[in-house]
Amino acid sequence: MREILNTIKLIEKLKPYLLQIVIGLIILVGLLCSYSGFRNWLLRTLELDQLSFLMLYLTTTLSFIFIFIYKAGKRAGEANDKFEIISEAFNRKIQELNSSLDDKLFRNGTHGIYDEVIKDITTQTNLGQHVTIDILGYTLFSVSPRLTEWKAKAILKNITFNLYHLEHAYIVASQDIDQNWAVLLSGHLSEIKSFQEKNGNFLKENAVHIRIYPFAHLPAIHGFRMSNGCIYLSLANWETDSYKMTRPDTSSFYLRLSADDHSEIANELRLVFDSWVKKAKSRTNIVT
Repeated sequence: MREILNTIKLIEKLKPYLLQIVIGLIILVGLLCSYSGFRNWLLRTLELDQLSFLMLYLTTTLSFIFIFIYKAGKRAGEANDKFEIISEAFNRKIQELNSSLDDKLFRNGTHGIYDEVIKDITTQTNLGQHVTIDILGYTLFSVSPRLTEWKAKAILKNITFNLYHLEHAYIVASQDIDQNWAVLLSGHLSEIKSFQEKNGNFLKENAVHIRIYPFAHLPAIHGFRMSNGCIYLSLANWETDSYKMTRPDTSSFYLRLSADDHSEIANELRLVFDSWVKKAKSRTNIVT
């Protein structure tokens, strides 16, 4: 009686594994049947005829093949499903990235971004914050018109402008820059200086500061940086006929990275922009 109970307990313990055990036995018999020594022993011991043995062999072998194909197919199916899921997720991320970058791209040069720049400024100044704007430029051609416009629209208050431009002597000595840029630079700087002189009291009363930093190196990037972390970044370009630097105009593009964009690419581009600002600021001949 005890042996029967022990047997029942053993069966209960093995119950979750019965399917694996049966499959294992089928596979084992199928493999052994292909071995001539076992086949001869089986024929003698069980007194099987050739037809019965053939049926046993086919049953076990085909079962083994079926199980193998099923398992392999299941794994392949699972792997394929996982691959499709990963592929779909990857494509979705690429589409999101393309879409998000397209949304951040502004064309039409500086004319295409000043509306957004004004929004960024007023959002901060309306809260009583003092705004710092780093303008990393070439000849500062767009600055004077904006100063006049922003004064008329009551936007020009609580702002510090750090203006970076190519040094006049560097332009004249460079083989990579159109010499006409030196003439343009002189005119734009004269306009800014004239605005400062005519509006000295206004600038002081409205806490507006203008600092000018000349630099003497080829700029790879240009653009704007707000004190809240928002940047408008564009890349230097070359004329394909003269191989001189292209002057920014309405064909230029800008990539806007908002203050709340903390993506990896945004953070990296902020570091790039910051390094160029620091390089431009490293010269000591600052005009205030």
